[in-house]
Amino acid sequence: MRLKNILFTIAATTWLFSSCSEETLVDGPVISGGEEATISATLSINSVETKAAANYEFPQDDAEKKINNYVIAVFDPEKAKVVGLSYGEPDAKESFEVEVVAKCYGEKQPILTLVNLPSVQWEACKAYTTYQQFKDLAVEQAGSFKSSELIKIAEQSETLNKGQINKFDIKVDQLVARIDVSWKFSAGEEASFDVSSFKITGINPESDVVLPAGGTVCTNSKKNKSMTSSWDKTEEGCISSFSFYTYEKATEGSPIVIEITGVLKESAMDEGMARTFKYELNPVRKAGVCETTGLVHGNLYKLAGTFDLKERNMKWAYSIVDWVPRTTDVNVEKGNYLLVTPLKITMPNKITDDNSIFYQSSSAISISSDEIKVYILKNNQQEPVVNIQGISIQDIGDGIKGNIKVISPIPVNFLPRVIEFVVRNNNGLSEKVRIIQYPPLFLSARTTKESVSGSLNNKSMYIVNVLVANLSDISSTIIKNGSETDKADFNKLSQQYVNYLKQTVVIGYPAISGEGNTVDSDDNNRLMSPRFMLASHAGTTSKMSYTDAVEHCRGYSEREKSGTSYVTHNDWRLPTLAELYMIDYLQNVQGSGFDMILTGRFYWSSRRSEAVQMMDATTNNQSSTSKAATVRCVRDVKDGEM
Repeated sequence: MRLKNILFTIAATTWLFSSCSEETLVDGPVISGGEEATISATLSINSVETKAAANYEFPQDDAEKKINNYVIAVFDPEKAKVVGLSYGEPDAKESFEVEVVAKCYGEKQPILTLVNLPSVQWEACKAYTTYQQFKDLAVEQAGSFKSSELIKIAEQSETLNKGQINKFDIKVDQLVARIDVSWKFSAGEEASFDVSSFKITGINPESDVVLPAGGTVCTNSKKNKSMTSSWDKTEEGCISSFSFYTYEKATEGSPIVIEITGVLKESAMDEGMARTFKYELNPVRKAGVCETTGLVHGNLYKLAGTFDLKERNMKWAYSIVDWVPRTTDVNVEKGNYLLVTPLKITMPNKITDDNSIFYQSSSAISISSDEIKVYILKNNQQEPVVNIQGISIQDIGDGIKGNIKVISPIPVNFLPRVIEFVVRNNNGLSEKVRIIQYPPLFLSARTTKESVSGSLNNKSMYIVNVLVANLSDISSTIIKNGSETDKADFNKLSQQYVNYLKQTVVIGYPAISGEGNTVDSDDNNRLMSPRFMLASHAGTTSKMSYTDAVEHCRGYSEREKSGTSYVTHNDWRLPTLAELYMIDYLQNVQGSGFDMILTGRFYWSSRRSEAVQMMDATTNNQSSTSKAATVRCVRDVKDGEM
């Protein structure tokens, strides 16, 4: 048989993600000292199942966009200190918005975004306070790169306006480079190449996490390590392309070597000959041809080969090839199967339907109404909802392939909703799907380790979570069913507090003094922390002066149960006026799940002039006054605690 030739071309194109906004997650730490601004940054994903071998994964374009965790750090203009930090694990959400509260300086400030960090590095970033700590961060790949776990990075500068929502997009670069390898024959030829295996050697498994943009390699394997990926054919069928990832790599003198082995046939009648084709990948920057020297992160390199059955040599050439994203499908030739993805979903709190669930099955699927279960999350426990109204699960595909639409009204009782249902097919296979739907404002609870007794025995440490920018949509009606201690007082105060919450309250972290006290000012008293905890009944006090109340909260400590152990919280403070009004609102409105926990008549907020009268104090707690009141401390719940 004559010698055969394979001709390859190579190109690099920038590999960026665009952003869109559908769901809001309020996040961010307390930033004390100076003016504050709120950043609303958008990120987006599209999830898909991937298929992997033991030491190789076929990359999937849509899965590459998954965001499993993130860290967003805002720095001072000198790029030295962290002045705003947010982090979270959105469970591969398809679209969401992240809010960060940061100190602003009236000029451009650097912003660093890291996505899909390994758990060790992600946990470490939560405590970082300087840019240098992020700059020193490094990762090492232990096994094959997975499309859905690729680290991503963005660095940009933005001017922040204090007291405003500063909206902008964050476009994320992959920390890896991707190489697509494909091959074909010239038009009219009936030849074929049945690939039995391929091997890629020289992959760089190490990288700094924070890398500048550009066309030249700025990092390489720090320990001279390299990784090999390989694939061996195990089932019928042919492949005509594959892809792989590597961290940024200087390839001059150390190229990545690609070896493809298979049977080459000139025609259908030819028995064929086993051949191995080898290529050393070493991109060199050349105007109009290749934009990088070496393999630079965030770039997609297309290596396209054409077999030439006439020539006896191999010719190599570079050219630009546009990256056209491919769609990924499930292709199972034999056997029974059922794919449903994703199986865990968080529905945005601004929409009432979701059709992001995809399925593909070897036989027709069905969803029985008897297997649709609805719960509310109260005090960390699922309580079943007997009378299910307005919730439906619909197959909007053809029964074999398509999407499932979930319709569910936004919860109105301040408690998260859980929806579970089962997808079955005619081959006896099934998958359970679990959806959590959060109201715009919802309650969760922890349990105190402290002792409580008597009638004041509520061990819940309630957490108020706010996922919206204002409270204008809360209910104006508070119904007590005639059980008010003083109906006239109740009617007057309830309307006053509701109007204040709807019209005056601003969502944001209250300012704290250097001694840890809530600052007493009109502007600060209008602020409500987006996530704050109320002390349990273990924090009940007798009446006292404002000064004593401040000192009490500054020195207060309460232990929270954490499995068989406990966590001690020492960062308590007085609630702002807005926060105290919200607590009283929640403990009086029907269906909130917030048991009556402030039973006194007057309670101190951070407003010194006078204490706040509760809408409906219990009959045996009438002794406190606007100048001598009881107090219940609150604390801001940090990102890492959720």
